[in-house]
Amino acid sequence: MIRLGAKGEKSDNPMVRLLSKLFSQTISKEEKKEMLPNEFNIAVTETISREVDMMCNLSSGIIEKTKQESRLETLMNDIKNVMEAFKITVEDAMKVLKVSKEDQAILRKMI
Repeated sequence: MIRLGAKGEKSDNPMVRLLSKLFSQTISKEEKKEMLPNEFNIAVTETISREVDMMCNLSSGIIEKTKQESRLETLMNDIKNVMEAFKITVEDAMKVLKVSKEDQAILRKMI
């Protein structure tokens, strides 16, 4: 099993170190591009540079999506709790919690 640490797994295996650093969330894409030739003797061509950019953007997107899903799940639980505590409708609970119109639309699809 490979553990990918925040700053890069410290390992004797260069492939593990490379993957760990490439997938790290705390190392910027510029730092990743610098470490490829310096630490791993990998030339950073235009293609590799674009792929590192895409990989970093993809991982950022996944993190943002996960945060959004978690936030909406928490909001949904809050709505249910308010509905039960005050015996009110979903609409009224969303008003009480001041849920944005955008979130209301998303939450209605989840209900």
